[in-house]
Amino acid sequence: MTEAIVYNDKGIKDLQTLLERLDKVFLNRKKLNLGVAETMLSAVQENFLDSGRDVAGNTKQWHPLSAVTLERRGKKRNSPILRVSNRLYHSLHSSYNNDAAAVGTNVIYAALQHYGAKKGEFGKWRNHPIPWGDIPARPYMMLTNQDIQDIIDFISEKINEAAHGK
Repeated sequence: MTEAIVYNDKGIKDLQTLLERLDKVFLNRKKLNLGVAETMLSAVQENFLDSGRDVAGNTKQWHPLSAVTLERRGKKRNSPILRVSNRLYHSLHSSYNNDAAAVGTNVIYAALQHYGAKKGEFGKWRNHPIPWGDIPARPYMMLTNQDIQDIIDFISEKINEAAHGK
């Protein structure tokens, strides 16, 4: 005895509509990646405003400035770390396309501030070490666990919106 295959025509059409909606989200990911890039940029900016955060999201003050640096700052000695001119902070930008979302900066000393460096690590210039003193790492280009969860939630929300035709 052979069994007849029975299917629900409405169910098939509903499934096809759902797959078409999801196709729009997954094939044209530019808007999705825009939201991810904006979330990442906001997170990196928050790292500056808090003078550092750890992966758990706790405010983790970056290594304090040396006495020499404070002296060189003069009247601006009380400015937050990495925020005297705000050049690095204002250089932060996000970018995105169909395949990626990113945050970056084109400031030449950005990596040095993020990773730190030992005195003389980059050689000498006019008989002076580069850098002229130890620079502790002040990781600002990072995401906390909550930032990552926010991105996951954002993507989930967009998938749910597409699945429900919103």
